[in-house]
Amino acid sequence: MKVSLVKTSVLVFLSWLALSCASTPDEEIIVPASLVEFKPEINTSVIWKRSLFDEDEIVQFGYSPIVVKDKLYVSSESGRVVAYDLASGKPAWTTELSFVLSSPMGADSERLIFGSKNADILAINQSNGKLAWQSKVSSEILSSPILEKNVVIR
Repeated sequence: MKVSLVKTSVLVFLSWLALSCASTPDEEIIVPASLVEFKPEINTSVIWKRSLFDEDEIVQFGYSPIVVKDKLYVSSESGRVVAYDLASGKPAWTTELSFVLSSPMGADSERLIFGSKNADILAINQSNGKLAWQSKVSSEILSSPILEKNVVIR
């Protein structure tokens, strides 16, 4: 009986506490502003559009394309990297890396940098997609590597 009385008292107190936090009629109600008509300041149009990878190819969430100079670069987890001409949308080159990629790509003005699931950092040349260098690190790379003044930050 004593335990039941304590539980009931706690329940009543918590109910009172919750109700005391509720709003009162004296509070000001904030009404959202009405939407206003606006006129676009620039006109946009689609220059080109294409499917970047095959339907069965794994493209991880977070793998974003990168634009450097006049190219759009995309990568997939399987190690496929494609460079597209930004003006025409035509593929400039495609490379199939022998690595399973685990990070979004990073870039400097000459190379694309990737991390692999097997603890590699690798760079490919933006001009032709050829492997520039690779290096083993202590663990899988999950974030986009940054290359600054020939130093990789992961």
